[in-house]
Amino acid sequence: MDFRLAGRDINYLSADDLRYELQIRGVKEATTVDRMRSWLRSLLKVELQTGLVIGSLGDHGSEIAVIRNKIDALTAELEAFRGTPAEANKIRAQLVHTFGRVNRLPMGETPEEKEARATLFTTVLTIKSSFDEKLRKTVDEQAVPPSTNSLVNFHLALASTPRRSPQKDDAESDDDTDLLISRLNPRNSQAANTAQQTVSIRPKDLRSWNLQFDGENMSVNAFIERAEELCVAYGVECDSLVASAIFLFAGKALVWWRANRSSLTSWSTMCSKLRAEFQPPDFDELLWDEIRTRRQGSTETVGIFIAHMENLFSRLNRAIPENVKVNVVRRNLEPFFQLQLGLTTTETMAELGELCKRLERCKYSADGYGKSSQSTSKCVEPDLACSLPNRKTRSHPKVSVVETTALPRRQPQATALSCWKCDKVGHRAAECRTVQGITCYKCKRAGYTVRTCPSCNSVATRNTTRSGN
Repeated sequence: MDFRLAGRDINYLSADDLRYELQIRGVKEATTVDRMRSWLRSLLKVELQTGLVIGSLGDHGSEIAVIRNKIDALTAELEAFRGTPAEANKIRAQLVHTFGRVNRLPMGETPEEKEARATLFTTVLTIKSSFDEKLRKTVDEQAVPPSTNSLVNFHLALASTPRRSPQKDDAESDDDTDLLISRLNPRNSQAANTAQQTVSIRPKDLRSWNLQFDGENMSVNAFIERAEELCVAYGVECDSLVASAIFLFAGKALVWWRANRSSLTSWSTMCSKLRAEFQPPDFDELLWDEIRTRRQGSTETVGIFIAHMENLFSRLNRAIPENVKVNVVRRNLEPFFQLQLGLTTTETMAELGELCKRLERCKYSADGYGKSSQSTSKCVEPDLACSLPNRKTRSHPKVSVVETTALPRRQPQATALSCWKCDKVGHRAAECRTVQGITCYKCKRAGYTVRTCPSCNSVATRNTTRSGN
């Protein structure tokens, strides 16, 4: 396998890898992934023709940490390898990129730094050998069709196994990674290189993508990102979309395209002009404020939240350092995760995500915890079952019930109206016609009230005596 980066590897590199490959070649400013891929392809052609000198990037310690993370990711991808051409090409591209980073490491001044560089070289080459071994095993399995007859299987395997010349040594066999990848399925001329082919798309195929930008319902970054993803999925070069871009626009975006289509010569040019037209002038500041205030939802898992944050960071027009990303995400996590992560330090987003997933599993287990309610009679080993406390009921004294005969209730009798003036029944005092005028209520003396009656009120008697004298 050639450890030099090739054009077919570019589509399998992440945004950080593309940014690194451009920076070591002298390109410091790059925005979108599509633009970085386009620039890197051009630089690789110049490098192949003129022998462009590539420098190193970063200090020894930080670069070693990044390479170790790349090696861990490579190891995980190799363990999950299922034998598809897309997976094989991705692992190959990551191997080439990681080997290049190790090769560009400074030699180091201390014995520890030199030893670390040598160890990284050994690790990458070991991964490459394991990758080749898996490829050979996969190719051998695909070469022999399944059959119930073991004798037939043996002859098929013998016939399909290529004869090796005794003059060829193991060193040559270890260098056939690309050949093994090309043999991963019967239609190797197409399947192994689908992502690298440049296909011109037909208008009717573009309509089937069901992708349109009208300048209102979808952000321009979401539209560009989706279009580039579909190009990679269908093996289409992004520049081939420009000629049929009328199917990608609607509404006011279509009006804009009609006015500017003569100047839209490439996909990167069209994307730049789209952003200039449909993004606000202070887009980065507004998006940064949105990122800082984006909180994890109560029903949102950590993985989905971090994925959303990563996508928000990628849509900024400037690169954000990894430590800044980690700090922002940590502050916006739910309080439970912030408390649990208080005494830990995380350097990368991948490390933060792994810690949060572990905490999330613990939280899920704790939330679902319930006290044992299993009856011991249903247990196989009842003496080891959870014993619930016995609630003893209080003993209450017995009460003898005495039978009693209920007495009939006395019905209230209606009271007839009576007049206190004349002592007759059938009317009230206010309606009395027998005794007219005022009357003392106590002694029924005519012409007096209780207050003025000399017989019933001693005060009134004294007043009458004084007035007589």
